[in-house]
Amino acid sequence: MDGKIRGGDVIVCRVNGTSDFYVVGTVVSGCVGELSLCGVSTTVGQDAALERAYTGRLHEQRVWLFDGAASAYVKTSPPPA
Repeated sequence: MDGKIRGGDVIVCRVNGTSDFYVVGTVVSGCVGELSLCGVSTTVGQDAALERAYTGRLHEQRVWLFDGAASAYVKTSPPPA
């Protein structure tokens, strides 16, 4: 694996300050720290978040887990009103 996040990959990210709350979203564009996501949802529990990510991904795209001690973060924009 080359380690590059690409469009269509799915991000699973634990929300800082919580013990078990995750955001799941599909990458539209960008690089770590400045990602644009679509189809963003939330769930409780890492297993449930990973299951949602793998069942909702496009084709054979990769799933990336940012959890706890990850050296990067996912920056998202609020959804349009």
